[in-house]
Amino acid sequence: MDLLQILVNLVLTGILLYVFQRVIDERSAKRLEKFKAELQSTAFEKEVKFSKLHEARVQILSELYKKLSRIKNELFLLKLIAESDGLDENIQQKLDRFNVSIDDFQDYFEDNRLSLPEDLCGQLYSFLLYAANAWSNLSKAYMIKDYLTNAEDDKEGNVEHYKKSLSSGSSKINDHLVPLIQEIEKEIRSLIGSASK
Repeated sequence: MDLLQILVNLVLTGILLYVFQRVIDERSAKRLEKFKAELQSTAFEKEVKFSKLHEARVQILSELYKKLSRIKNELFLLKLIAESDGLDENIQQKLDRFNVSIDDFQDYFEDNRLSLPEDLCGQLYSFLLYAANAWSNLSKAYMIKDYLTNAEDDKEGNVEHYKKSLSSGSSKINDHLVPLIQEIEKEIRSLIGSASK
């Protein structure tokens, strides 16, 4: 083998290697582009799915907050009525409305709690318990007040029961429910993306 043939073989081998490298590069580039397109498509699908889930969660949180606010307002109204001097002739309607509101809240919450974070679920359960206890104390206080207005005997002992029930109900609202509602509001704002930074 002479030098010319070795040189020709080297040149041909180099050309073949170059051609093979170009073919491999083209195929790799096509595969890479295909992979990028699939990745972008998957990312878009996930983004759409997340967007729909977020939108549904925002709707659930909005409805839950409306129901929570209704209960809070009805409790404050009941507290004012129990603390006032007079009797309210529509008290039974207000108590019934509170019962409907708390049942409605609890049903909606139970139906949608899997869409909510565990921390918020715990806060909402606590809200339900404190609201029900406050309602129980305030309605008891009102009933004792009603009895005291019409009773002629043993007012002294009943006055103490009235004060204790009213104090307990007011304490549950002021010391537990108000801060808890503020925590729930903060959590909801965070979840829907409207929390101040």
